[in-house]
Amino acid sequence: MKKKILLIRTHKHLNAGGPIPPIGLLYIATAILKNFADTYEVKIINLGLNNFTVDDIICQIKSYDPYILGMSVLTCEADIMQEIAQQAKAIKKEIIVLVGGPHASLVKEGILHDNNIDYGVIGEGENTIIELLRGLENKKDISSIKGIVCRNNNSISCTQRAEYVADLDSLDILPDAWGLIDLKEYARCANWNGAGKEKLYAPVLTSRGCPFNCAFCNSRNIFGRGFRTRSPENVFSEMLFLYRKYGIKEIHIIDDVFNFNSERVNRICSLIINSGIDFSLAFPNGLRIDMMTEEMISSLKRAGTYKINYGIETAEAGMQQIINKELNLTYANDIINKTMDAGIITAGYFILGFPNESCENMMKTVKFALGSNLDNAYFFKYTNFLDSGLDDKKGKDEEKISHGHNDLHFYSLARPGVNMPAAKLNNIILKAQQDFYLNPRRILRGILRAKHKLVYLRNLLNAFSRILQSYLFRELIFNNKLDTGQS
Repeated sequence: MKKKILLIRTHKHLNAGGPIPPIGLLYIATAILKNFADTYEVKIINLGLNNFTVDDIICQIKSYDPYILGMSVLTCEADIMQEIAQQAKAIKKEIIVLVGGPHASLVKEGILHDNNIDYGVIGEGENTIIELLRGLENKKDISSIKGIVCRNNNSISCTQRAEYVADLDSLDILPDAWGLIDLKEYARCANWNGAGKEKLYAPVLTSRGCPFNCAFCNSRNIFGRGFRTRSPENVFSEMLFLYRKYGIKEIHIIDDVFNFNSERVNRICSLIINSGIDFSLAFPNGLRIDMMTEEMISSLKRAGTYKINYGIETAEAGMQQIINKELNLTYANDIINKTMDAGIITAGYFILGFPNESCENMMKTVKFALGSNLDNAYFFKYTNFLDSGLDDKKGKDEEKISHGHNDLHFYSLARPGVNMPAAKLNNIILKAQQDFYLNPRRILRGILRAKHKLVYLRNLLNAFSRILQSYLFRELIFNNKLDTGQS
C-alpha cells in the first residue's frame, strides 16, 4: 500500500490578487511521482480555494491520513502554517511535517523554532525532496542532505544549499501532476493578473533565476542569480499540452525576468505564431522595461500578448541607483507608450517608502504614474521580508516583531514606513490609487479596449468600491486625529 503525501499551499486573503495554480508544488509532485511512483501517492490542496479554512484542512488531514505533510508558505502565512502543523501533530504525532516556499528560504533555521515542524526545504526543492524521501525510507542520516533545515541532537542546523537545477527541461510537469489540481477552480478566483481574456488560464514558468541585484527583491534566495532557461521547444510543448488536454488558451508567464534573452523570446513567440493557435499571453510578474524593445513588443503582440506589467518601482533617479534598479526613466516612459500603442494593456509596479526615501521622492513616483499612459498602476509599500524576527537565532527581538509576520506583505496597514508613521504612508498610497483610477480618460480607454466589457465593468465597479472604502477609511483616520488633537 502506498504511503500518502499531502501538499498544502497556504494562503492569506490580501487586498488584491488571489490563489493561482501552485506551480512550485506541481514541480515537487512531479519529482515525487517520477522517482517514487510505487511508494507514494500525492494530493494537493490550496487553502485559497473554495473558502477553505484551517478546520477544513484538518478534516482533510484526518480523512487522508498522510505520512508526510508538506506546506509551501509565504512569510505572512506563517501563523496559518503553525496552526496546521500543531493540529496535524495533535491528530497524529508521527506525521512528518516539512515546510518550503519563500518563507523557509528566508528564515532558514527559524522555521524549526516551531517544534511541530520537522524539516525545512531551502531553495529549489525538486532534488532535495528526492534525497529527503530516500533518507527517510532508508533511515539514513538526514543532516548530510543538501538544502534542508533539520534538528541534530538539541541544535538546529541548515545544510549547504543544493545545487541549482541546470537542465530545466528535465523538470517537465507530468500530466498526472497537472491532474492533481482543477484549473477551473482557479479560473473562478481573482488573480494577480486582474481580468483575464479567456475563461481558463494556466501559469507557466519558463526560466529561473535573475542576474540583477534589486535591493528590494528576495527571489534570489530561492532561484539564485544565474539565469537558467527551459528551451523554447520545451516551453511550447507545455503550452500545447495544456491547450489539448484542458482547452487552455491563456498563459500567464510568471518568470522573474522572461525578456532577459531577446533571441529566446523571439523563438518562443515564433513557435506560438507558427502553431496557428490563438493563445493569449500575460506577464503578471512583470518584465524588465529597460530590456524591452519595439521589436520585442511586436513579437509578443503577434504571439497573443494582451497584458504586460513592468517593474518601475520609483521615478526618482537617485532612488533608482540606491535600489540597484537603475532604469532610464525617459526610456521607460517611451516603452510604456510603445506597448500601449501596440494595443497591449500596460501596467506598472511602484514601491513607496524605501529606506531613507523622502516624501518628495515618493510624490515624484506618483506623478510619473499619473502622467503616464499606463492602464494600471500598482502602488506597494516597501517591505523588508527579513523583518519578522523569526530568523533571529539569539531569540525573538520584540522591536523587530512588534508588528508581527502576519502582516509582512505589500498591503500591510499597520507596518510603518522607514521614515514615517504607517498612517501617513498608507494615505499617500491610497491617494495615489484614487487619483490614478478615477481618471476619466483612463476609464474610457479601458472600456473601449476591453474584450469582455461586462467583466471589465464588474472589475471596475469592484475597484471603485475598494477606492471608496479606502477614502472613507482615510477620512475616518484624519477626522479622528482632528478630534484627538493629533498632528
